[in-house]
Order: sequence, then C-alpha cells, then structure tokens
Amino acid sequence: MRSALLILCTILRLSVFSQSITTLSLTASGLTCSMCSKAVYKSLTRLTSVEKVDADIQAAGFTIYLKPGSTVVLADFKKAVQDAGFSVAAFRIKASFTQSSISSGTGLLLEGNQLFFPGVDKQVLTGPRTLLLIDKGYLSEKDRQQYNKLLQKSSAGEANMFQGAEGQVYHVVLQQS
Repeated sequence: MRSALLILCTILRLSVFSQSITTLSLTASGLTCSMCSKAVYKSLTRLTSVEKVDADIQAAGFTIYLKPGSTVVLADFKKAVQDAGFSVAAFRIKASFTQSSISSGTGLLLEGNQLFFPGVDKQVLTGPRTLLLIDKGYLSEKDRQQYNKLLQKSSAGEANMFQGAEGQVYHVVLQQS
C-alpha cells in the first residue's frame, strides 16, 4: 500500500511539472520563389518527428506540427533548412507549460532540449507560451543584434546550469503567445 501511494505521488508530481512542445514555427531566409519554399518544405517533412508542415510562401514561414511522443531535436530543423540551401531567419517554439519556474539565468529541459532564459523576470510558466531562439543560426543577424548584450551577460551563469548534460544549450526569450 505504501509503495502504491509513493508511485501515485511520483506520477502526480511529474504531471504537475510537465511541459511539451506543441508546434514549431520558422522563417527561412533566401527564398525567392515557390520552388525554394517547396525545397524547404520537403526537407522539413523528411524529419521523423514531423507529422505535418504548413507553408506560408509569401512570408517564407513554416508551421511544423510534431508527431505525438516523438523526440524533438531543435538542431535537426535548422539543419533541414540548411540542407535545402537556405538559412533560418527566426525559430519559435510553442510549448505548453505546467508550473515551470524560471528566472534570469535559469534553464529548463524541454523534451530533452536545454533552454536557457537570459534576462527574464522570475515567473512561473503555465499554459501555452512562445519562445524565440536567439542563438546564431536560429535568428537573422540583424534581429540577433538586439540580444547581444543579453547573451554576453548570460554566458557566465549558464556554465553551471547544465553541468554534466550533453548537447547544445539554446538561449530563448519569451514572446507574446
């Protein structure tokens, strides 16, 4: 009986502090025609975690719907765009959060992806939120410049945040959902 209660408490705790990626959206740069857009579209749909891609040819934008339970590796999406011959101008993660506490210089794991929040006020993320990746290669250089000071200040704090973890640390800022 005691072990059953312990298991139930563990399950409830995990569900209270869960978060998941719902969709990804990206804008590709360098697209000049519908054939360019189709090349990026095909490259994105080849990823095993992708269920469906909606393309907005005029905005060079792509909304990516993920397969339930799939492993989402953010770098794979950037590589898919690059493999099609283009670059990423903006990359957004739309995720659903349940009681995820963040503050400036903190990080969290989102489906195995290490996210670091430089310069954010202490808060608890609940419900749908949009995160903008501000790392090189995920945002145009022009747009990235506004985050340079924030990134420089954050590098000292993040070194200790993910000690022992493998993989890339992604710097993100919260956007209006």
